[in-house]
Formats: sequence, structure tokens, C-alpha cells
Amino acid sequence: RATAAAVDLLLDPAACDEAAALAALPWVLARGWEPGLRLLTRRALPVDLVLGALPEGGRVRWRFLRHLVHCGGEAAGEESVHTALALELLGLLRRGGREGGEGGHRVVLAGAVADGQEIEEGSVAGKEGTELGEPDEAELEEVAAALSQHLGQSTLCDPRRVLHALQGLGLDREEVAMHRLAGNHMEALRLLCVRLRDVPAAAAYARRHLPRDLHPDLLGVVLAGGA
Repeated sequence: RATAAAVDLLLDPAACDEAAALAALPWVLARGWEPGLRLLTRRALPVDLVLGALPEGGRVRWRFLRHLVHCGGEAAGEESVHTALALELLGLLRRGGREGGEGGHRVVLAGAVADGQEIEEGSVAGKEGTELGEPDEAELEEVAAALSQHLGQSTLCDPRRVLHALQGLGLDREEVAMHRLAGNHMEALRLLCVRLRDVPAAAAYARRHLPRDLHPDLLGVVLAGGA
């Protein structure tokens, strides 16, 4: 209750100026990630200073970056913010030992990848707790869903950096999304046909992204992969 009252005070510019709010941020974060996120999403503070104060791998940093991407402000149009969110989420999955596959956390589905859209499942609510700490299974589910949604929607990520970070995680559909963004359409088709063996999704992808005279190349990819 005392923490909530303190955050209420920090949210009021008339009672607490910007410098004081930033200075109080470590104190708020020490009392839990939820009050920290409440402060950062309800009061506009300099993004660069906030990110400098948030530890990588913490519970607030990725949620704050996701807020920036979706809030419609200036930061929502910055490649660096979109890329930072993707890299932060991938770092959390790697730290948690989460690999891809066809498990329940997959939310970018075959047709959605082909169309450059996403299909969102209900995300798992974040667990109360401190700002730092190893992510548990529920948090990893939320992180995986957030990553799939972000890479399925964003057109501003740096695909080269994100593809590098994806290596070894087995997140094939996320790789497809980034190859699509980079214009590497034959590599995206190879992943769909050979690794995922999802020929319908590959055919839909080819219809959307390849000229008709290149459609025979898709057949070659399918036959080469034994799909």
C-alpha cells in the first residue's frame, strides 16, 4: 500500500518533477516489477534514460519496450526500439532454456506467417515478484507469445540482428518472419518446406511474395526437401 501511494505521488508532475521520478525509479523497482511498470507506462519519461536504468533480462525492461512499440508515440516508429524488444525477448528465452518446436506457445501460425500477420492467443499474466530473477515457465510462455506476436507484426526490426539472435533456438516460424522481412523469400520457403514441412503455408507464401514465374522454384524446394 505504501509503494502504491509512492507511485501515485511520482505519477503527478505537479508533486514530483521528472528528475525526482527518475531518481526514485531504482527504489520502486526494488519493491517489485509491477509498480515499476506502472510508473513507466503512465508517466512519460525520457526513453533513453529509462532504458539506461533498467537491467537487461529484468521483468520490466521487455514489458516497457513492448509498451513503447504499441503506445503510438515517437518511439513506436524507431527501428532500434523494435529490434531491442526482439533481442530482449530472445535473450530471456535463451536464458530460460526455451527452444522452439510445435509446442503450445506457438502463436504465429502457418497462414499468418505467409500473410505477414499474427494470430494471438491469450497471454499468461506475469507473476508478481522482484524485477530480477530467473523466468519461470509461466513467464517463458508469456515471453514466447510476445516474441511471436512482435515478429509477426513488426516491419521495423533489424532482420540481420534478430536472425543472428535466433540461431540455435529452433524458432523456425520466427525465422521465417525475419527472412520475409529481409526479402530472403527462398530461404523462408526452404524453412517452411524442409524444416517445418508445411507445404500449404509455403504455397500461400509463394503466392503472396513471389512472382508467378518463380513458382516453379517452390516445387524445386519441396522436392529437394522430400516434402
